[in-house]
Amino acid sequence: MTQTRSGRHSYRPVAYWRGEQVIQEVEEQDDMFNRAAGFVMPKIKEVVRVPLEGPHPRSAASRGRSSRPKPKKVEPEEEQQLEEWEVSPGVVEGEIVLWEPEHEEHPPADDEAVQVTDERIAISASAIQTSDIRDATFRFAKTLTMPFMGAGVVDLPPGGEKRPKNSRKMHMVFFVHTGKVMVTINEAQFRISAGGMWFVPRGNYYSITNDYDNPSRVFFCQACELSASFADMTQQSVA
Repeated sequence: MTQTRSGRHSYRPVAYWRGEQVIQEVEEQDDMFNRAAGFVMPKIKEVVRVPLEGPHPRSAASRGRSSRPKPKKVEPEEEQQLEEWEVSPGVVEGEIVLWEPEHEEHPPADDEAVQVTDERIAISASAIQTSDIRDATFRFAKTLTMPFMGAGVVDLPPGGEKRPKNSRKMHMVFFVHTGKVMVTINEAQFRISAGGMWFVPRGNYYSITNDYDNPSRVFFCQACELSASFADMTQQSVA
């Protein structure tokens, strides 16, 4: 607290919320107009200040350490126990109803007589065995072959490539199971990671390239419209 030339006291603002305060006392002053009586005026005796708290000193153990939170430890995924059929024989054969054209408008009832046959309806991971393709740098396995639809997987090692090919009458769907690949469809080109899908419309050229350091597995499915001619019902292979 300082005193100005005019006798007034000057001090910086008081932070009452922190406990600072101004202590005053009364002092009798002479009245120049009435010498027989004086008057009382408050006088600042003291300004109580509360010192600011400085930053807490860091312990020796914490000096030099980053304030960033520690990354959470990623627990390894628990290996799932395989079903008996997945180990051997690796496929499931089941009785299915043979499709008839009239089933489109009138699906058969539960008690209606229908033609049935046995077909493979599931395949385990270990039973999907890819094979080398002649003059190619990828491996291939066909898991479903129908006149109007097909499915399978393509394995591309690092540097592997499925050279440009026309999809012809097939509309194709691809799903990246593992790894990452570069895809070209007609004039469009992009890279896609595991979990992504892409589509090749009928009559378009496409290619797949794995120019990464890790292998990649891609699932594909393709379908076409049926024509009256049996020759046109022959499925176009992706390989």
